[in-house]
This record gives sequence, structure tokens and C-alpha cells, in this order.
Amino acid sequence: MKKLNDKELLELIKTNVEKFNAYREKYPDQKINFERANFERGNLEHANFKKANLERANFEHANLEGVNLERANIDGINIDGANLEGVKIILTKEIIEAIKMAIL
Repeated sequence: MKKLNDKELLELIKTNVEKFNAYREKYPDQKINFERANFERGNLEHANFKKANLERANFEHANLEGVNLERANIDGINIDGANLEGVKIILTKEIIEAIKMAIL
């Protein structure tokens, strides 16, 4: 599998989370920038967003069950109505503030 840019990765995750995760395993050090990406109503179950930039991404009503958000930048994300069951996240002060802002 060749190395993909952020636009190609965005299309990949929206169409096939398993292939996206396989890509992440092959290129674990690649920086992923999904800033302001629209995942509204998407099925992202078990997606690996570890260390990804998700700043201001829209996850409204998305299925985020089992998603890995370890060390991801989630500043300003919209999780209104999203399924957050089993989400894996390491809580930092910044992440706690982002969650508070998303809830308010």
C-alpha cells in the first residue's frame, strides 16, 4: 500500500475503517490532519485516530464505538449525539476542557 495524503486518508476512513486501520499499522508515525473534517453520521466504529489532529472535526451523530483517540487533538470537536461507547482516550487537561466545551 502506497503512502496516502490527508485527503486520500479522509476518503479511505469514510469508506472503509478496516483498511484505514491497516494503513495506520503500516505507517504508524505518519501525522494525520483531519482538522475541520466532517464525519457527521459516519460509522467510524473502532477507527484508530491515535495522535491524529481532529481539531474542530464534526462527529455529530457519528458511531464512535471503540474509537482510539489516544493523544489525538480533539480541541473544538462536535460530538453532539455521537455514540461514544468504549472510546479509548487518555485524559489530559486539554482533553477534559475540550470535552467540557463539546458538552456545553
